[in-house]
Amino acid sequence: MFSNDSRRTCLRWLVVAMAIGMAGGGLAALAAHTYEPGKPTSATQQWPGQSSLTLSDQTLTAVLFVHPLCPCTRVAMDELLSFASEYEVAWRVEVVFVIPEEMSPQWQQHGHWSFVAGEPFFQAHVDVGGQEAKLFGAKTSGHFFAFDRHGSKLFDGGLTNGRGHAGPSAGLNSLAQLVCELSPGQKTAPVYGCPLQNP
Repeated sequence: MFSNDSRRTCLRWLVVAMAIGMAGGGLAALAAHTYEPGKPTSATQQWPGQSSLTLSDQTLTAVLFVHPLCPCTRVAMDELLSFASEYEVAWRVEVVFVIPEEMSPQWQQHGHWSFVAGEPFFQAHVDVGGQEAKLFGAKTSGHFFAFDRHGSKLFDGGLTNGRGHAGPSAGLNSLAQLVCELSPGQKTAPVYGCPLQNP
């Protein structure tokens, strides 16, 4: 027979064990979410002729699709700014804010809009209904594209190694190779962020 003290000790142990198990499950779920990329896409191989964006005939053209309220995407933009400063790039990033049709025109001004508008390296655009995103094949916030001056796609994918994770990534490495006029080892990379059409 167990004494009352033993029962209380066992009960405390069971409570602690359950708490640890729940915490472990929560951490596992968080890790799975953090490193779960967005849905695969059939991204365009050439610059879409129907796009309202302008393809540069002088240098690389970069496009980043963004959900205004996706917290993960701010890290990707910070990484791009650091990259631009380190490599002294001569091009800008066309940042396309995907806006649901049912939202008011002011909705895009929430979240990342003011940050992008205050950076000369970024040029902000509004994509009501996600038509531009569909033309390029972007489904996840943080999807980055690079095209040469002839409209051939050089890279498409993500620039982080997880949702909201700063630091080295396959996408940034490929971008560095492009800037250094080398053929990128990877022409695509997983995109980590919120769905563009369903935050």
